Amino acid sequence: MNGPLLYDLASAVMYVGGIDQADHLVEAYLESKMMTRAEVKYGLPTMLRFRWAVQADYFAHRLFTDDLTGVTSASDNEMGLENARRWLGRLGAEKPSGMHTGHKTA
Repeated sequence: MNGPLLYDLASAVMYVGGIDQADHLVEAYLESKMMTRAEVKYGLPTMLRFRWAVQADYFAHRLFTDDLTGVTSASDNEMGLENARRWLGRLGAEKPSGMHTGHKTA
């Protein structure tokens, strides 16, 4: 599995508005042959949740330290944190792709 490439893809998916908006983007990554379809199918949902957790940590730290670099007020950081929380809640409610729920086979 290509963790750094999946992280890169998850970041790109995050910035285009989520997986539902990223069909062409994901296909372009797959066409590069750097990752397999299985790696993306099974790895991207988890990496996307991780990427939003990183985003939440980033904005929480900015709020805690009153870092206003590149923004006009703390409300911009609050909005970033709330956006990350919302996406984490949404992604946490979804069943990860590839998750098996059937009976165990011997």
